[in-house]
Amino acid sequence: MIKFNKNISNKVLSSFAKSLEINSSDINIERNFSEFSTLDSLGFVKLIISLNEEFNIELDTERVLECNNIIELSIYIESLTKINSV
Repeated sequence: MIKFNKNISNKVLSSFAKSLEINSSDINIERNFSEFSTLDSLGFVKLIISLNEEFNIELDTERVLECNNIIELSIYIESLTKINSV
């Protein structure tokens, strides 16, 4: 089982749902991003901007693209927030 910060994943889920303009309860956090046909490049940019503002970080777009789902993205964001808090 993959360990991840539930607080962070809930914020990522909320931002992701807003980017897709759907209810967060309709999203499985393990579902692959590529399965969301409504996530276009503009939605992706909105998501990154939203997450940068939410967590006060600067996401690496290439690194975000390597994340397959909300859990992986949450783990990446958690690693950045730990670095920024040091």
